[in-house]
Amino acid sequence: MFLTHLFFIYRRLLFIFFAILIIGCNSKRNRIDDDIIHEGGELAQIHCTSCHVFTPPTLLDKDTWQLNVLPRMGRRLGMDHHSILRYPNISPIWQLNEPVMEQEEWEKIVAYFIERSPQKMPQAILPTEPKVDPPMFKVSNFTDSLSGSSIITMLKYDSTSKKVFAADGMTNTLYKLDLNGNVDQKLVLDSPPTDMVLLGNGFDITLPGILHPNNENKGTVLRQQGSMQFNPGSIEVILDSLYRPVRSIYKDFSGDGQSDYIVCEYGNDIGRLTFYRATPSGKFSREVIEEIPGSISMEPYDFNKDGHDDVVVLFAQGDERIVIYYNDGLGNFSADNAKIVARYPAVYGSMFIDLEDFNNDGHMDILYVCGDNFDYSMILKPYHGIRILENDGSDSFIQKYFFSVYGAAKAEVNDFDGDGDLDMMVAANFADMNNNPERGIMYFECTGIYNYTPYSFSAASDNQWNTITTGDFDMDGDLDILVGAMYLQNVLTIQKVNNAEDIEKKRASILLFENTLK
Repeated sequence: MFLTHLFFIYRRLLFIFFAILIIGCNSKRNRIDDDIIHEGGELAQIHCTSCHVFTPPTLLDKDTWQLNVLPRMGRRLGMDHHSILRYPNISPIWQLNEPVMEQEEWEKIVAYFIERSPQKMPQAILPTEPKVDPPMFKVSNFTDSLSGSSIITMLKYDSTSKKVFAADGMTNTLYKLDLNGNVDQKLVLDSPPTDMVLLGNGFDITLPGILHPNNENKGTVLRQQGSMQFNPGSIEVILDSLYRPVRSIYKDFSGDGQSDYIVCEYGNDIGRLTFYRATPSGKFSREVIEEIPGSISMEPYDFNKDGHDDVVVLFAQGDERIVIYYNDGLGNFSADNAKIVARYPAVYGSMFIDLEDFNNDGHMDILYVCGDNFDYSMILKPYHGIRILENDGSDSFIQKYFFSVYGAAKAEVNDFDGDGDLDMMVAANFADMNNNPERGIMYFECTGIYNYTPYSFSAASDNQWNTITTGDFDMDGDLDILVGAMYLQNVLTIQKVNNAEDIEKKRASILLFENTLK
């Protein structure tokens, strides 16, 4: 009996010894793993910030990092193999002769992103749940003349001629519509307009050349003078060899009495922000401000109060940021005389900026819209939405308001309810089509400085929405809104809409939001 008891004690001590040994080994292994992950984070801070601001692992889920983003990121860093990544082909522009790091370092970076990323992205947290269908707007289909499958790349209202100009990327057609939505004229072009300048007795239209991402310099700006009536025979090219231009400003920046052009040549891997100086001959000379892709939105304003308009530019495509380029008074802009006022991670999908004085302090603030999901991380992102950046008077900006809008694309700011403050209408390409498709269009009624009551629209559920314009379309003295669709079949696939045919039957290409204030 004693020997049996002794043997039991011995066996138990032996078990405890091996248990301690195993735990110790596991703890050591875990410490090594933690060290690898920690080192991977430090390496990511070094290598991943060489092109853009640091992107935390928490901004994408594990599958998106592993299947889409890390393989492409690795190829751009010169890494071509990894045990769990499948590397895609990339543009020769990004091919490196030598990798920027050792394979062991890359393995640690990958481990860091995969280990520290969430299994699934969290839902957006809203300060206030949107109400549906505000009584202030009567919503209807503006026109039956354009297909519900249209890709509306531009909407522009001419208050002088009382005409709406709508560009369709499916057919490369510029439509001129009356206020009842009837087609007055249409103009078939080489590519769909992305911007338009109304000249009073004529117009300029910006064409990307090729709408989808590319590195071809086939974009142009066309001009028709003497009439607002489409006359293909009188249209001339005034700017050519542009890299997929998406936004153009026509204004006298040089102070010589002639209007110049600044063009966002978005491009893809290749692009630039360009100043086209007007010359006495009537032509334009090209001066490159920055030889980088991704400029997508911009606005002119005299930020430093020297009497000359500067320009604030939004860049997407990697290094997402907002930059003020200061004008020396002679139309000279450069990266050396510029200020970066905001930077965002490369997955934010920057889309649009607007300038407004939201807090009435005499300094121009910035409305920033992000939500582009046409990339390698096509998931719902809670950081998509609208942000108001307040100017302190010295061109330093701080975020004062954020509201999450999945896939936000563009916004229009105005006093729509006539109470003296600025409201907002927002269009979104990538709403949550499973749970809240009505949030593809949202209205934000201002109830105080940086306070808004949000609304969504049931009519938004039928399509994806991309662009906005305002005007008094019913001629009753208040501002109405038109919102154009960007329908893409892959959007429906991504968001898992189950019955695309039903949506095809009932969706509109342009919605009219008729203001019932008057």
